[in-house]
Amino acid sequence: MVCSGGGGGIMEAANRGAAEAGGRTVGLNISLPEEQHTNPYVTPELSFEFRYFFMRKLWFAHMARAIAVFPGVSARSTKCPKS
Repeated sequence: MVCSGGGGGIMEAANRGAAEAGGRTVGLNISLPEEQHTNPYVTPELSFEFRYFFMRKLWFAHMARAIAVFPGVSARSTKCPKS
């Protein structure tokens, strides 16, 4: 089982690899106006939409046995606000 943010790019690649190998995939997407839709490789009954970044990250940590982090545009949620 693979759990990703459910979007495109590296998240879609992870979900696609698991789906093509016969596994189930979880997608934890965030509902933002500019955010993409869930990729087609996420198992439909395991696709979740979050409103808050904190809850999404909490579920990522809760479900994880291992974590692989790829920095990119989506890392904006962890940046500290400027004072």
